[in-house]
Amino acid sequence: MTIPVAAGEKNDTLEPFDRVRLINPRIAAVGYRIAEAAFVNYTCMADDFVKI
Repeated sequence: MTIPVAAGEKNDTLEPFDRVRLINPRIAAVGYRIAEAAFVNYTCMADDFVKI
């Protein structure tokens, strides 16, 4: 999960499995091949998040 610096500092403390709402989420996929095997890396990006 990638959040830009422009989102500002967050004062909320997040624990594993805390629920958050992503603001303007996007997923980027980058695929590549090594020999006969194919791989995909996914990156989730959002403009901000809000704890719910």
